[in-house]
Amino acid sequence: MHKYYILGKFPSPIDSYQKILYKISMKKINVSIILSVLCLIFLSCSADSGKTGSSVSGSQRTVIEGNHIVGQFVDGTRFDTNDYKEKRLILGFFSFEHVNALPMLKALKKLTADEEKYHYKVLAVSINYNNVEGLKKFLPDNNINIPVVLEGPDLSIAEKFKLANEVAVVGLDAKHRAAFGVKEYIFAKMPKGEEQFLDYMKESLGVATYQPLEPRLGVSPKVPDFSAQTQKGGKIKLSDFRGKVVHVVFFSPKCPHCKHEIEFIRDELYPEYYKKGYRVIAITGSKLSGEMLKLYESFKAPWPLIEDSGNKVKKLFTNIKSVPENFIIDKKGYVKFYSKGYAAQRNNMYHMAIKKLLGLENDPDLAKNKYASGDSCKICHEAEHAEWSVTKHAFAWKALEFKAETMNAECVGCHSLGYDSPQGYKVVENKKTGKKYARVPPFLANVQCENCHGLGGPHVSKNNPVSKANLEKTCLGCHTEKFSPGFDVKKALPLVNHSRMKKIMGMSLEQREALVN
Repeated sequence: MHKYYILGKFPSPIDSYQKILYKISMKKINVSIILSVLCLIFLSCSADSGKTGSSVSGSQRTVIEGNHIVGQFVDGTRFDTNDYKEKRLILGFFSFEHVNALPMLKALKKLTADEEKYHYKVLAVSINYNNVEGLKKFLPDNNINIPVVLEGPDLSIAEKFKLANEVAVVGLDAKHRAAFGVKEYIFAKMPKGEEQFLDYMKESLGVATYQPLEPRLGVSPKVPDFSAQTQKGGKIKLSDFRGKVVHVVFFSPKCPHCKHEIEFIRDELYPEYYKKGYRVIAITGSKLSGEMLKLYESFKAPWPLIEDSGNKVKKLFTNIKSVPENFIIDKKGYVKFYSKGYAAQRNNMYHMAIKKLLGLENDPDLAKNKYASGDSCKICHEAEHAEWSVTKHAFAWKALEFKAETMNAECVGCHSLGYDSPQGYKVVENKKTGKKYARVPPFLANVQCENCHGLGGPHVSKNNPVSKANLEKTCLGCHTEKFSPGFDVKKALPLVNHSRMKKIMGMSLEQREALVN
């Protein structure tokens, strides 16, 4: 995590007042005078309102009670967080006189494109209470059309989140609690800083982003041919591997997760499948010299290495900066398997994917004591998984993310796989409060194959639980009158029983995306 990202922990209120007010309007005044003025403002506001967390800006009062904030927009209209009930909020705090204010606002403006689809709202919060006229000129002059909330003299909204910098971002969940953010927007000075900031914000908001060669909705992209020089001075060309199954792995020698990934490929996959037509191309963005070269050589990897310090090759595949990242390409040059990050639980999936692409005997390698997840199923059941991927079941977890209910034990069971089960995840009770909550592993989020087919389907249980009667019972277990009023199970079943496979597989990616949207 970048040091400028925050997760809800902020400096003290005194730090906030000192730093923000000292920067924006009183840079030549002693800090003790600032604090004295702040105390007078605070006492005056408290006496006037009878409530802490209230401020006065002209005739408009900012009132903060818990997570509820009422104030005013720059145009004088009322701002009330209750108007955005069950919607996540992005608050971009700024002083328009600060050099980083405009870059941040322009970046936030780009986030507005996904507001409706992902159930959030982007707002800006101006701390220029002492220069409202200048602010009103700044916004149209720079084509900033994000709604702007105006702070009062005590900066009560900034104080609530204990901000210590003039330009910062706070992300609120659907209950309007601080959930993520950036404590100081410094990205304008960084190479591709805005891109890094937007990537972080989109990830925090759950905005779906896909890499250029990432398979999605059942569509496998074709890899463009490329050539590059190997670390030993030779030349490598992807088309030279046509007819082979090629595993492209992006890594860094100093990344411990990459080390585990490389060792797994080196010790298990490569010796098992090399003679059967499996090849590996490793690509690093690091310059290999000195200690870095020694570190890589210690891996004793038997495959060619591309030193891609300019990211020329990587840009063809992915925009993700983190590693490891894996792409397995079939004999015709299409990406059939993709994963990012290292997780030992995925190792069996690599074996199944490679066996299938090589045309080898491929008995499902599924554990008998835990759910496999749809990622395992799709290796063999491509059409079925593609059809599932355009249903609401595939995005069931998003509904909980939007409403900040991802740990609510009363909700997660119908939006995930393996609820309160030793084969999935357990619900935990807080002994002090008696409240139950759950932490759902990401690979078990959404309504997946095994919700209907049972643990491992017929591969593990040998008794396929799928029948019309069982399916209807399973559906009605979650789609109750309370949560799905008017639900008609007979109309719903054809949308999830794989009867549309042929139709979905005949659609383009754009057509499948239209179904999802």
